[in-house]
Amino acid sequence: MRRRYLWAGLVTVIAITVASSAAAMSNHSQKAQVLRISVGAEPPSLDPGLATDTTSANVLFNLMDPLILLGKAPALKAVPGAASSWSVKGAHVVLNLRHNVRWTNGQPVTAQDYVWSWLRTISPELAADYAYQFDGIKGATAYNGCDPAKADCNALKAKVGIKALGKYKLAITLASPQPWFIQQLSHTSFLPVNKAAVTKWGNKWTEPGHIVTDGPFKLASWKHDASLTLVKNTKWRNASKVKLTRVEMPIIVDGTTAENAFRAGNIDIDDTGVPPVDIPSWKKTKFWKVYKSLGTYYYGFNVKNITNVNQRRAMAMAIDRNQIVTFIAQAGQVPARGFTPNGIAGGPTITKHSSMPATS
Repeated sequence: MRRRYLWAGLVTVIAITVASSAAAMSNHSQKAQVLRISVGAEPPSLDPGLATDTTSANVLFNLMDPLILLGKAPALKAVPGAASSWSVKGAHVVLNLRHNVRWTNGQPVTAQDYVWSWLRTISPELAADYAYQFDGIKGATAYNGCDPAKADCNALKAKVGIKALGKYKLAITLASPQPWFIQQLSHTSFLPVNKAAVTKWGNKWTEPGHIVTDGPFKLASWKHDASLTLVKNTKWRNASKVKLTRVEMPIIVDGTTAENAFRAGNIDIDDTGVPPVDIPSWKKTKFWKVYKSLGTYYYGFNVKNITNVNQRRAMAMAIDRNQIVTFIAQAGQVPARGFTPNGIAGGPTITKHSSMPATS
């Protein structure tokens, strides 16, 4: 059983390969090239400027065409997406956009679309939680933090280092040289939004019938708190490589309910999560597969004013992470040896960290 299948950044993999391998319990959906995958929550937002969670991101990466994709870990090299190539000279970045990327309304996706989208995301009016993703761009932080009562926000907006050099060339001036910036463009915050749709529909622009996207799938339906359905975008630049015709995503919050749906053959992938108590039995079946997910789970303090660093260290040392992953989580998780997991490009490889109850 595929307990977790993280879509983010894997558009091509999903579109090309999942149809032939995922439907372990349903030959019907496999023959129809339909993927049925449960999601564990209602996506809070399908607006790239406002999305901050993996549920929304997983949907967005199938509706949209990121400028940059990431290669395999641990290198995570930048791979061309909607940008066919780029050049970096110190703090100056130029992206060359593909000429065949089109919105679902038929219009081409241009450099000006990115300029408008990014300025919208960092605008004080939108107050986007992920506006800080743009902090590395010259002038972005100042514009995002502008108070109209105290400063000329339009003047600050004009100083942001994002410019269109013609129809398909996007120029970015960074606050300083940043070797990671190209890879950072794979984040959902840097996806474009369609100005015409946003202008016409306001905060309802992400609804079916209103939303305009540029990726391998289109949003056919969204029954809030119930289900989403994506259909193949036959006009996508790489549509010939997309094997799926439809992706059905029932929103199933409860793990046991999702598990029962999988057993009954009503879904092909359970992305809601298996209840830990059932994991041992699933491990004995052919449906159990574990996929690496680059992330860190952590516990926070539920009391205030723990300012003594030795108290915090003592609590950290007293926790036996091996016991937690072996007897509680049970799904193959790796004990965390630092907040940044091994596998992050450029991150440290930490090999020593164990519980020390006596020391604590």
